[in-house]
Amino acid sequence: MSVVAISPADSGDAEVDDLASLLSDELRAYDLLAVRGNHLVSMLPETSSEKAEEFVTRLRAVTWEKLGRGLDIGVSSFPAQEVTLEGLIDRAESAMRAHAEPSIVSESPST
Repeated sequence: MSVVAISPADSGDAEVDDLASLLSDELRAYDLLAVRGNHLVSMLPETSSEKAEEFVTRLRAVTWEKLGRGLDIGVSSFPAQEVTLEGLIDRAESAMRAHAEPSIVSESPST
């Protein structure tokens, strides 16, 4: 399983709503999507980190094409990086924020 945290660059509520609508068209029937604060979290069951990265690449292209916006995105994978859902979400959100801010987040697995 992989978790993807997604935020439109320089986002507001309207941008998150537009992104949620676009993203729901890109997800499979069994993927989950939730609004969490000012960003989205998608859980991708039975998805390797490589497939999650392919999804991210496709999502960036579609979002730029249809909304003219860049994205801040973070990805985490079970069990390579985290073994709990809370840990997966926290790691993906940290990585997402690292793309939006100048600070760097360590990608090593927590112990």
